[in-house]
Amino acid sequence: MIFLRNRVFIAVLWVFALFLGGCGDDAAPTDTLKVMTFNIMCVFCGQGYDPWENRITYMADIFNRHQPDIVGTQEFFQSEDLNEVLALVPRYGALYYIDDGEGFLPDYPDAAIFYLTERFEVLEQGYYWLGDTPDEAWTGGWADSQFWRIVAWARFRQKDNGREFVVVNTHFDNNFPNQQNSAPLLLNRTAPWAATLPVIVTGDFNSKPDSIAYGILVNGQEQGGFALSNSFDIAKAWRVDHNQAKAPVYDPDHRIDHIFYAGPGAWSCSDWVADLWTYGEENRYPSDHFALMATLTF
Repeated sequence: MIFLRNRVFIAVLWVFALFLGGCGDDAAPTDTLKVMTFNIMCVFCGQGYDPWENRITYMADIFNRHQPDIVGTQEFFQSEDLNEVLALVPRYGALYYIDDGEGFLPDYPDAAIFYLTERFEVLEQGYYWLGDTPDEAWTGGWADSQFWRIVAWARFRQKDNGREFVVVNTHFDNNFPNQQNSAPLLLNRTAPWAATLPVIVTGDFNSKPDSIAYGILVNGQEQGGFALSNSFDIAKAWRVDHNQAKAPVYDPDHRIDHIFYAGPGAWSCSDWVADLWTYGEENRYPSDHFALMATLTF
């Protein structure tokens, strides 16, 4: 009788384990990424800030403290500036536009994508420009601007499990109507990827949450059309990371830098943080923007 009971008990355990195993096989695997966006403030900008040679060490400290998996940066002007930071964070690689013709500049990393090389493999990458001829290099926008505006994108594969996802990074212009004209173009180019893959979109959009351009990005161009979602809106909580004697004031309603997401599956954000550390003898910020990071699971 005891033997029979044991056999019944083992059979029940086996069926239960098989049921759990089947659920596990059918359930989609999840992945967590720490994603940062950071307008670093260009090498020739920054009156009232510490010198560039100091600020690059501050940038490296932000990378090293937060250990982001993916970082979308804005305002590196040429590769020499970017490589100075890259040398201080050797675990990362960086993707940015390189002109193989006779363009205005040999390269243009205004929108660059940093990634952990030990974790991700780059499958493909590309660029387009924010203007009426987005596939024509160095095209201008819809209003006068000091700089060209570009979108960088890359499709990555995670080395540990083979999962693929797309990262898009950009820097919208600050002159009207460039922002609200850039938003539909970004949505149109992003939608095909998001139909099958998780997509993360970072950038300095020069667009606060109450702006027209932001409304297009999160509501779509028409009712029921493709749109992005903001990681801030699904965050369980948001916080400020700082080293100041008194907690600094940060108002997320005024932010113009964003971490969006799109694509199939359920998304969650376990942490959303604004980095307000100060550096140097004068306790200055490293940029006129703050680094923002979201911990996303998809």
